[in-house]
Amino acid sequence: MMVKLVGPGLAQEASGSLSETLIFSSCKGRAYLKKHAKPKQPRSDSQISMRAQLSFLSKSWHTWSQVVRDTWLPIAAQTNVSPFNAFISFNQDRHRSGLAPCVSPTPTFMGDAQVVDNAEINPGIRKLEIRYRVADVRQGWGIQTHIVSNTGVQPVWHQMIHCMDHRSVGWKTHVITPFPAGTYWFTFIWHTYTAKMNAASWWLQQTVLD
Repeated sequence: MMVKLVGPGLAQEASGSLSETLIFSSCKGRAYLKKHAKPKQPRSDSQISMRAQLSFLSKSWHTWSQVVRDTWLPIAAQTNVSPFNAFISFNQDRHRSGLAPCVSPTPTFMGDAQVVDNAEINPGIRKLEIRYRVADVRQGWGIQTHIVSNTGVQPVWHQMIHCMDHRSVGWKTHVITPFPAGTYWFTFIWHTYTAKMNAASWWLQQTVLD
């Protein structure tokens, strides 16, 4: 709670918010009071997907060599941003178009994604544990988890809830908490660092408890 008062007594001006319920402000010298409005969908599917991709890209950036990161210098110079921001913006645009991210701005689409021979979705009370096992890394980079409407349904970009950087053999685990209670169908996509994508041929149904 923070409200700034200006003037004596009952105050002639006020600015700020009161317990996220009321907003005090002024316009053209006239003070006014309005109700604090919350977004109707503060966590839409698209927002969750974009944030998950942003987290994946940000963490992966720091694992690439300086030579690889320097490939983003020309694009960065064109838009007057850092190579990191050029990498993020370029790949977020690709994500919104349903395309795999790429490590360099000129993907080759060559090579093979990692061999994922097992995946687990372990629900809990308002939480979700995601586990993958990679048998062969190849040119693999990320593994996406998607929520779809039913078994056999192919995922689209805004249904992604998590992307894991998995460039090693063995199991990797990620926990999402809090996670809304409900029954969900999950499926997966894995992709190479050259922007080639493979969709899983299996779907898992699990129920997250409240």
